[in-house]
Amino acid sequence: MPAGYVKDEAGVSYVVSVGETLGQIANRLGQSLAELYADNPALRTRPLMAGETIFVRTPPTKRASLEVNGYAYTFIE
Repeated sequence: MPAGYVKDEAGVSYVVSVGETLGQIANRLGQSLAELYADNPALRTRPLMAGETIFVRTPPTKRASLEVNGYAYTFIE
């Protein structure tokens, strides 16, 4: 996992680097600004700061399974 991330069941805690914007973070992590604001409501009322930790929700894992000759194979994307 890249530097700046701490993973848990619901998402990751992301440490903001110098010069990063919330829009850049959202694009990099596949989130919308609305999703980041919803998970980090304090960001609506103050600027983003380097070194600050924000929460980013992890999208659900896609799973599929296939049965061949009585054997089940699970694929995780």
